Parts: sequence; structure tokens; C-alpha cells
Amino acid sequence: MKSIIGAFGITLLVINNGCVNTSNFYSGRTLEENKYSLAIAADDLILTSKDNSITVSKSQPFTPSVAFAYGLPYRFESSIRYIPTRFIDFNLRDQINPRSFDFFDCSLNLDYATLVNNYSYLKYGATVSKSIHDFEPYVNYSEYKFINANSADVSDRFIVGIGQEIVNRNRSLGFGIGIPLRKAKIYPEINYQDIGNGFNKAIVHFGIGFRVYGNQ
Repeated sequence: MKSIIGAFGITLLVINNGCVNTSNFYSGRTLEENKYSLAIAADDLILTSKDNSITVSKSQPFTPSVAFAYGLPYRFESSIRYIPTRFIDFNLRDQINPRSFDFFDCSLNLDYATLVNNYSYLKYGATVSKSIHDFEPYVNYSEYKFINANSADVSDRFIVGIGQEIVNRNRSLGFGIGIPLRKAKIYPEINYQDIGNGFNKAIVHFGIGFRVYGNQ
């Protein structure tokens, strides 16, 4: 049964270019209160596997997305991100270190994501970054938790069970850097997605985000 579930998971990963969203395109520093940002991104400009036994096919040259983020009190930041025809992602982050702390910035991140007409999951983790002359190299780590099926198409108990197996075993480790550009930053980011299904398989994603800061 585990072999069947793992094989089915790999099939979904091949078809969907990854059944969970791995990219973040932000550092460990959250927006200040009442500040906002608009972002566009191109995910999976490069999409490959670390094991040649996984054939990663792409239905388009990249996966576009748009996002809006807003700064809240106590160093919280909320955002919504839309990946057309695929995901809607709601994010809440908390920068746990004071703004005056200069050694590094660290945010705890929680996402609720829904794959349109299919299923939803939680993505939770942390991002650590360091500001160096407005450049922000960062590293992020995320884990995933299946929530529920969203339509009759995947409401079958067996399919839901497979969905839980696939999503719950995913882990992602990402590296990126925020590159300043006037009132904007460019975020090239690479993510290593561990399927974690006992087959020692992983998928590597590379994308670029462009974030414009308003009301600064």
C-alpha cells in the first residue's frame, strides 16, 4: 500500500509540477504596520529532480503568481497569493525578533493554501535572513499538513487518504536573496522539495519574485 501511495504521489508531482507550493519570495523581516507590498512571481523557471527516475514534465514555461501583503501590529504581516488555476494561499507571518536586533531577522510563517476544486493544506515553518547593505540573503524551511478535500472529485475516502500521505510527507528547504531596486526587491529563490515517500525522491524548483513596496 505504501508503494502504491508513493507511486501515486510521484504521478501527482509530475502532473502538477509539485502538489504543494514551495516558494516564498520573502525574507525574515516583515512589513511595518500599515505598510504594504505588491508582488508578481514566476515559479518553476527551472524544475528538475535530483533522481533521474522522476520525469518532471512542464505544461508551461513557468508558473505565474500575484500577491498582496500588509503590515500588522506587533511585527505581524498578512498576505494573499494567487497562482492562476492552481492555488490560493493565505499567509500570516510574525517576525519574532525586535526591529532593533541587527544580527538576523526571523519570522514564523503559517499558510493556508487551497488547490482550486481539489484539497487544502497548511504550510508552516520559519525564515531566517540577514540584511547586508539592503541585500537580504535568507533560508526557509517548511512542512505541510493535509486539511481536507474541497470537492466531490476527491471526496472518496481512499483518495483523501492518499492526499494525506502525499501532503503530510512533504518538506521544503529554500535559499534566496532579496536584491534591492529602489522601492522594490527582486527575490531569486531555489527550493528543494523532499517528497518523503520512502523512495528518496526530491524535486528542485527555481523561481524569481518581484516585490514593490508602497506607503514607505
